[in-house]
Formats: sequence, C-alpha cells, structure tokens
Amino acid sequence: MVDVPPSAAGAPYPQPGKPPKPAKARPPVVVAGPPATIYVPRPIAAPPAPPQPAPKPAPVVAAGGWRVQLGAFGDPNNAHKLWSEVGGRFAGRQASFVKVGALTKVLVGPYRSKAEATSACGTVKPCVPVAP
Repeated sequence: MVDVPPSAAGAPYPQPGKPPKPAKARPPVVVAGPPATIYVPRPIAAPPAPPQPAPKPAPVVAAGGWRVQLGAFGDPNNAHKLWSEVGGRFAGRQASFVKVGALTKVLVGPYRSKAEATSACGTVKPCVPVAP
C-alpha cells in the first residue's frame, strides 16, 4: 500500500457550464537602481603583419645598347675570374658571358653611347666598346 497525502478539504470544484473566474492581473513591479552592466566582448585584433624588409635599391643602369668587351677566353672559368677581379670598377652594370664558338666573351653594360662606354673602360685594359 502507498501513502497518499490527504486532499484539500473544502476546495471548490468548478461547476459544469460555468467558466472559471480569471485571476486578477497584478501590475509589473519596477525596481529602481543602477542600469544593468552588459558585457560585450572586444573584437580580437589580428596580429600585426611582420615587417617587410627594405627593398634593395635598383642598380643605376643607363638605357642603351652599348657594352664594353673585357676579353674572350677559351676557358669559361677564366672569364668569370676576370669579372670577379674587375667587376667593382663597373658599378651598377651587369656582366654577360657570351659563348661564341669555343670562346666566352665578357661583356659589360649597358651604356647610352659609345663615348660613355669608352669612358667606362678607364684604366681597364683590354677594354673595347661594342656597338648594339
């Protein structure tokens, strides 16, 4: 057997055909005080971009097709050796190692004119201006 709590004595039962009475509505309770604090998370900032290395300055190269020939070698290693020895005298210019038959020519330039190419030879001998 199970114990059951006693029923409420004298509780009214709704009568058939009569709707129940609506409960009286209570007005809302307003409590005065400081405004509520609302937490709004800050957006997460992206990490800073890594610093970019400073661009290397472009070599000063004159426009033109004139070059100077410093030599022609049967052994390409000798052509590269010559450039390593005298390359500092031709700042801002590029060396080309041109294969012609069995020889490798060392050409440096470009220069705007024959006069500029001749002037670039300076004290380097042999050094011959080559037309474009």
